[in-house]
Amino acid sequence: AVSRLSPREQLLLGGATAALVLLTLTLTIVGIRTSLAERESRISVKQEGLAQVLQFSSGFREAEAERRRLKAKLRGAKQVSLVSMMEELAKGQGVSIAKMTPRRPTTKKGVTETSVDVSLEPLTIDHLSAILNGLARAKGVVKIRKLRLRKKFNEKEKVDASFTIASYALEG
Repeated sequence: AVSRLSPREQLLLGGATAALVLLTLTLTIVGIRTSLAERESRISVKQEGLAQVLQFSSGFREAEAERRRLKAKLRGAKQVSLVSMMEELAKGQGVSIAKMTPRRPTTKKGVTETSVDVSLEPLTIDHLSAILNGLARAKGVVKIRKLRLRKKFNEKEKVDASFTIASYALEG
C-alpha cells in the first residue's frame, strides 16, 4: 500500500511515523521520570520518618536506662527520716528551724513519697548551702522539691529559707 504513494506522500508518511514514534517515546520518558520523582519523594518522606523513629528509639533507650537506674536506686533505698536528718543538719550548722511540718506520705505507682516543709530563718548562704548539700548527699533518694529564699533587709548577709524536701522508696 505504501508503494502506491508518491515519493512526496511517502516522505510525509515517514515523517509522520517518525514524529509519532518520537512523541510516544517522549511521553513514555516523561511518564517514567514523573513516576521516579514521585517514588523518590515517597522514599525521602519515609527516610525522614525512619530517622525520626531512630531518634525517638534512642531517646527511649536513654529514658529507659535512666528509669532502670532510678528504680535500682529506689530498690536499695530505705525510707529516710527527713525530720531527724533536717534537725541534725541544722544543728551541725548552728541554725535554728523556725518551722518543720511533715506531710502525709503518698504512694503512686509503687513509689512512696514522704515530704516535709521546712522554714529556716535567718541564716547565711554558706549555712544554707551546707544544709542543701547535706540533703543532696543523704543516704536514700532525697530531693529538694521547692526552695524559696527571702532576703533579710535588716541583716544583708542573711536570708530566710523555706523549702520542701522529699524522700522516695519502693512500696513494700
